[in-house]
Amino acid sequence: MDFDSLAGRAQLQPEAAAYAAPAARLLEGTELLERAWRELLPGDREEDTAKTMLSVAAAGFGMEPNRVLLAATVLLTRNMEDEYRKHGYAEDIFLDSLQDIPIWAKCCHEETGLWGMKEFSWLEKTLRAKLWRLGRLEFEHIGFEAEHYGKNGVILNKDDTVINVHIPEGSPITREKCEDSFKKAVSFFGSNVFVCESWLLWPAHREMLDEKSNIRAFMDLFDIVEAWEKPDTHDLWRIFGYLKDYTPETLPERTKLQRAYKKRLIANGGLTGGGYGVYIFKG
Repeated sequence: MDFDSLAGRAQLQPEAAAYAAPAARLLEGTELLERAWRELLPGDREEDTAKTMLSVAAAGFGMEPNRVLLAATVLLTRNMEDEYRKHGYAEDIFLDSLQDIPIWAKCCHEETGLWGMKEFSWLEKTLRAKLWRLGRLEFEHIGFEAEHYGKNGVILNKDDTVINVHIPEGSPITREKCEDSFKKAVSFFGSNVFVCESWLLWPAHREMLDEKSNIRAFMDLFDIVEAWEKPDTHDLWRIFGYLKDYTPETLPERTKLQRAYKKRLIANGGLTGGGYGVYIFKG
């Protein structure tokens, strides 16, 4: 498949595909692209070698690094497809997992004003078939991060292999969609033990949000074993969009979630929070 076909299969925004196409023509069929793929495969590197190589190449092309990284991401989905076939993963999971590409291309555009792949390091997990989208949610193997957990016959110790849950940007995380994803994950992984570390698991949501809130419903699935509050704006873009300034008093109030967060941030001096929890899915 050529670049345009690959971009279409990934449902990449037409504007993003058009912007990345010139970079794709320079990368297509090169040893650089294959070297970048080989650097993806080992995973868990302290140095992001593939991203560095492609960013250096972008300077030589006279292009924005994120533009070249988006082109490389799309082209490397051919290698990703080979990985899926080698491991016998279903085609529908492959196609669903490709949805991360337009999600992060859009985020790059909203943050920088240009289409690209600023989060290439995150996409490496998807490309090398280490992160799978199963319905509304994404999952990966990870080591248990708390020291110990024991409840309802489930015992976990630090670094035990568990299934980590990610919530990609998109449609509302309704109870029905989440249940469907967890069912698919149990079938895929052969385990019903899940963990999640996210701003969505901030216990303060019980005070801030309506009991019918999808965020509260998702949070309440988990037995929260660790929680925190700190003066950190890291995840506020997910609620308010990309802003230069997250001073509580100046935040927008267009949605119910924005209004609830703004009120809380003003009241508590700008503290945000999150949690780490365990969910035993019983179907």
